[in-house]
Amino acid sequence: MKKLILTITFLGLLIVGVGGCNEPKKTVVKKEKLVVKKMADISLGQSDIKLGEYYALNKKELWNNLAIIYSADDRNGYIIASGVRADLKKKKNIESKIIKDSDITKEILVNHNLLLIGNTKNNRVLKEVERYLPIKINNNSVKILDKTYNNDKLGITYFYPNLYNLNNSMIVMMAENGMGLKMYDFQKSDIIILNGISQVMPVNFKEIAYANFDTQWNVKKIDEVDPKLLNTGENVKLELGDLKKYNFPEWAKGKFIYEIFLRSFYDTNNDGVGDLKGLEEKLDYLKELGVDIIWLTPIFESPSYHGYNINDYFKINSDFGTMEDYRSLVKEIHKKEMHIILDLPLNHCSNREPHFKNSYNNPDSKYDKWFYYSNLQNTIYHDWFFKSNNARRESINSRMPAWNTNNMEVIEFHNEILKFWFDPNKDGNNDDGVDGFRLDYVKGPSHDYWKILRQKVKKEKENVLLLGEAWVDLEEMKPFFDNEFDALFDFTMQGSMTTGVMGDLKKTIQGQKEFPKEAQFARFLSNHDLDRFPTYIPIERVKIYASLLFTLPGMPTLYYGDEIGAKGDGADGDEGRRRPLEWYKDNQGRGMTRWTSVYNKNIDGISVEEQENDNKSMLEHIKKLSRFRKKYLDIFKDGEIELINVFENKNGKERSAKRVMAYFIKKDLKKMLVILNFGNAGEYIFNFKGIDEEKYSEVFYNQEKNLVIKNGRIKMELEKLKTNVFFKEK
Repeated sequence: MKKLILTITFLGLLIVGVGGCNEPKKTVVKKEKLVVKKMADISLGQSDIKLGEYYALNKKELWNNLAIIYSADDRNGYIIASGVRADLKKKKNIESKIIKDSDITKEILVNHNLLLIGNTKNNRVLKEVERYLPIKINNNSVKILDKTYNNDKLGITYFYPNLYNLNNSMIVMMAENGMGLKMYDFQKSDIIILNGISQVMPVNFKEIAYANFDTQWNVKKIDEVDPKLLNTGENVKLELGDLKKYNFPEWAKGKFIYEIFLRSFYDTNNDGVGDLKGLEEKLDYLKELGVDIIWLTPIFESPSYHGYNINDYFKINSDFGTMEDYRSLVKEIHKKEMHIILDLPLNHCSNREPHFKNSYNNPDSKYDKWFYYSNLQNTIYHDWFFKSNNARRESINSRMPAWNTNNMEVIEFHNEILKFWFDPNKDGNNDDGVDGFRLDYVKGPSHDYWKILRQKVKKEKENVLLLGEAWVDLEEMKPFFDNEFDALFDFTMQGSMTTGVMGDLKKTIQGQKEFPKEAQFARFLSNHDLDRFPTYIPIERVKIYASLLFTLPGMPTLYYGDEIGAKGDGADGDEGRRRPLEWYKDNQGRGMTRWTSVYNKNIDGISVEEQENDNKSMLEHIKKLSRFRKKYLDIFKDGEIELINVFENKNGKERSAKRVMAYFIKKDLKKMLVILNFGNAGEYIFNFKGIDEEKYSEVFYNQEKNLVIKNGRIKMELEKLKTNVFFKEK
């Protein structure tokens, strides 16, 4: 085997500020700093070192005893150097030093592994060794063998012997532009040609081409990166097969859902964080409120306070308690004839999730295709929001990487997650099993993914409720009801309620009549991602919006605290939308959570203590609505809605009423007439098509008050901000 020797002599090593190498030795010792002014010739000769052995040994040790050398004239080089040092400490627990090229000493060059950052114009060391480097970059161009690569963010990184001491190693990170200066882990190749990306971070880049040295430090082959490999899996088409039709679970039709952000609900161990035992203690409160279905935001092991980036889908977050606490809670919920659904993000996970950790920076991982890695080294990946923001296809530090949901192995794993929660202790008894799932950000995975997953889950438990968060407009919601979800959240209606434009609200309701009869909408005022409704809207008007939710077909949904008119916004982050539930007027007492502050520390009438048994309160209004809905659940479950034209008299002219909504709910011969006044008192005119004469009884306030419709028209005096409901049995 050919052998290579580099005979290195250090000539022209000058003392700082001194003109030549013949200065007195004592001055050298005194200054203890030598600056490379001129590099001596490096000649080739013979050596006993076998390059194959050198290569194998030093490649493993190149990170140890590392001196990272950057240009004193290049601020970007310092940032890169600092990033590399921090990354080595974090990921390899290796200490390294960063040094300006103007502060280089002979000891550093000879006794350390080197990492040279910059280019031959700005880094003094790179300039000195330039003619001995096997590969260079000039004017944003790299030439290697017969290939030439050009780009204004082009860079090249490679592993090579230390040209000052063959027993040590040297890494070259060279680019004309700082955007091309990227570290590489050398797990696959010795040489990488790359395009830099916008973030200045180590170990991340877009590869253009890669190569290896042979044992004589020659390059014989260049492998170019196929762009199709950089978005592995994103465009894969899943095979659906036969799809069985599953009906909406009868137990959930028309039922009242209550969302709980557990961290803020009720604390039993005085650590300031809500817990599972706290929820179990307050089940009677929810039962009295009329709740049918408890929706828990993620309670799984997670590094974040909100839990939507999950580390382990099979473990309970210790902040909330234990698996035994969870099983006890579920059993009690079922004993009280309520149901529970768990919030599950399957579009993405945490960057600490075991499969992601195994595959990150490890192209040989068997989970390599479980995520959308967009570079060959598996260090750039799609994050959870990539379908809405193209730049998120090149994430380098996102805490929420996207699952490759076009991979059948991933779908099988997700199915195993759902199956686990049907019987968490695997004793064959489902009394501790979940009744359904609220599935997060469902517009992330493809429609085919959801179809396949539905088939698998429903085969395991046919009456499981699958409720999707499709934050899209009305037209885009339709495909999600095609063999994918039982119900969807009604973001369109929530948006219309927020703006208060009655025409938009009516348009939404009318548009939903075009959906399949089985389609159910979960209609809500607020949730954990939105500012709370009463923050901007007077509470008396909020009550009327609540009346709308509870008197429409579908599934009325409240976010914990909605029942007392809780306020909160995202001005200082989403934590402001997820504040502690106020149980007491002074916010002091058993169960109050303290992980973040309440909205208003003063006594303001917004607490359970202040509103209980106050017939004018929001809390009692919600209780009344839920009791009313249960009494007439049969018509709310399967009834059809028909909007009614409402007019007001303005200066002798009839004009469409902007603050009044009226509609029928019909089932068989039963008819319920709902009239909601969101505005001021006054006389209003109602036109009913095809009705000659019908008599209705007032049913919401249990007043002895009848309403008679004659000749398809009535006039009625409405009180300000009032709910009116009338009913005709047959």
